[in-house]
Amino acid sequence: MIDCYVGSATGAFKTVDFKHAKVTNVNKISELEPKRDEITAMCWGDSEQTEVITVQANRKLKVYNELTSLYSDLFTVEDGEGPVKSVRWLKDSGNIVTAVNSGHLAIWSSDGKRLSPDDWSAGNDLLTMEKNPWLNQIATGGKENILKVWDLEKHEKVHVAKNVAFNYLHHRVPIWETGIKYLNENEIVTTTGKSHIRIYDFRADQRPVQEFTYMDTPITALSLCYKDRHIVVGNTTGNVSVLDLRNTKNQVVKLRGFAGAIRSIDAHPTTPFIVSVGIDRYVRLHHIQKKKLIKKIYAKVHLNSVLFKKENGCEKVKPDDMRWEKSKDWE
Repeated sequence: MIDCYVGSATGAFKTVDFKHAKVTNVNKISELEPKRDEITAMCWGDSEQTEVITVQANRKLKVYNELTSLYSDLFTVEDGEGPVKSVRWLKDSGNIVTAVNSGHLAIWSSDGKRLSPDDWSAGNDLLTMEKNPWLNQIATGGKENILKVWDLEKHEKVHVAKNVAFNYLHHRVPIWETGIKYLNENEIVTTTGKSHIRIYDFRADQRPVQEFTYMDTPITALSLCYKDRHIVVGNTTGNVSVLDLRNTKNQVVKLRGFAGAIRSIDAHPTTPFIVSVGIDRYVRLHHIQKKKLIKKIYAKVHLNSVLFKKENGCEKVKPDDMRWEKSKDWE
C-alpha cells in the first residue's frame, strides 16, 4: 500500500510503504539529470488522491496515476525565469495553477492551454503559493515579495499585506515569506526565512494580527495538522515542532530524530501522523500524540517534497522502537 509520495533533488519520484519499510522508484534513475529533472514542487491531481502532479527544474509538468502506474508528461511552463516554486490543482475546474520564481502566475488546462493573461505576475523572487480551499483565490509571497491574495477569475489582487513595523532598533524587518497555509476562509498563516510565524486576517488589518518566532533559523517547511489552529513547522537546523496558534506558549510538541535541513512536511488532516523529508535522505513518520518517531526509511537521495495520502496504512505500522507505546499521551 502506498502511504506517501516523495520527490527528490535528482529527479527521482518515489512511493513509500511504511508498513513494509519499502521505497519504490517510479521513474528510471539511470535516465535522470538532476539539473534538468529535479522535482521542485508537487500536488495532488484529483480529489481521490490517485494522481500526483510533479514539476521538474526544467519546468516540465508530469502526472503519476496510481491506478495505471503511468508517469507521463503533461506540458511545460514556458513563461518567466527560474523554477516553478509551487503548483496547485483546482478542484472545481480541474485546471492547474503554477507560480514561477520570477513571479509569473498562470492557469492551465490539463493539456497545457493557458487560461490566464500572459503578464500576470506576483513579483520577483516568489517562493511560495497556496490555494484557498474555500474560495477561488490563491496567496503568494517570497523574498522581498510581500504576501498577496489573488482572485483566480479576475487575475487581480484582492489583498496586499503591509510589512510589520520597524524592530526595537528601528531597523526595517526583511520580507522573506517561505510558507503559506489557509487556517480558514479568511485567515492565513505564513512562515519566514527570519524565523517568524504570522497570522493575517485582512478583515481586520493588512499587517499580521498575530506574530511570534520559532527558534532563530529560517523556517523551510509548514503544514496544518489534525488539531484545529495547530501547525507543524521545520527549519534549516533539523528542528520540527507542533505549535498551538491560540497559546502564547506556542510549542506543544517537539519531535525528535532529525538530521539536517527539513525540506517538506505533510501532516495527516484527521489522524496524529506526520511525514517529513529533508537533505539527510530519510523519510520519517512521526506520531504527534506519542511524540515519537515510528518509522524512518532511507531513500538514497536528497528529498525536496512529500505528499501524505489520506488513505494509508500507518495505523498498522510496527514502530521501530517499541518503547514509544509507554510514553505519555499529548493532552
